Amino acid sequence: MPPDNDVTVITASTLQEWAENCIGRLRSYAETKPESDAAHRYAEALRSVRRVEIAELGDRAFNLEGDTLTLNATPLWRTFEVVFEDISDEDLQLDPGQIIPLCNMILAIFLLHELRHIDQRVERFEDVQVLKSLGFSPLVAELDLLADRDALIAFSALFRNDFEDGEMEAFETGLAFSPRYFFKAFDFDPAKKPHKTLRAVSLILMLARIYCAKNSPEKPIVSLDAALSFYGLEALNDMEDRPFVILAEQPSRRIYQIADADWSVALARIIASVEKRDYDGALALGMLIIENKEFPKSV
Repeated sequence: MPPDNDVTVITASTLQEWAENCIGRLRSYAETKPESDAAHRYAEALRSVRRVEIAELGDRAFNLEGDTLTLNATPLWRTFEVVFEDISDEDLQLDPGQIIPLCNMILAIFLLHELRHIDQRVERFEDVQVLKSLGFSPLVAELDLLADRDALIAFSALFRNDFEDGEMEAFETGLAFSPRYFFKAFDFDPAKKPHKTLRAVSLILMLARIYCAKNSPEKPIVSLDAALSFYGLEALNDMEDRPFVILAEQPSRRIYQIADADWSVALARIIASVEKRDYDGALALGMLIIENKEFPKSV
């Protein structure tokens, strides 16, 4: 059910209208700029989807049948509840007129993430469950991370005019929605789903890189919209003695960091913060290690 709120009322019909508008904007953008990342990464989705519906789908995030994409309403309402809790904070000054655009952007990122799975060939819920049962949860998590990044690239292209600094500010804002809203709405047990934990850490480090770049005269070694993934971390216990590699995925895969002892300690503490749902603390720790500053002894 939609969240109760005195400020605004959002219905399933509202979400359907926003979603179809978003797909229409994406289609127009891809037709105008056929060589763009959005055109390439959403080609199959744009050929396949003509209608959007909003309904309860249980454990499925979406369902594609014919040319109709059905989004699961439950995680969307849950995310909006987090948004309304956030804006009710007396320290946060948000004009009521900004609430609808904010929720529209959140819907767009959610939709663009799910649409990306069509081109990744993991649009069928049953196929994802088979991959997980065969021990390919890390692959599923990596595809999710890349869908996160690609959704933000498409979002920044479609909503660039809503931000003073254009696409990069849009990308940063959309990425910041993850620790602020999505992580809290899509709560998970880190002990049972370590790959979801690493996905959250990856997004936090991506955001930390953007924040740190604002105060650095040096050019980033890889693009600021690069997805960061981990190789060699099948388990998250005993992190401080475990070697691993951080890979950057933009425009192609390359090594971002071969983890030394400092990185191992840092990542262990960032993971600990994520496990405690302290996302602000995890982001602060991420910025410290990105900036190569002395890492605190404890969290």
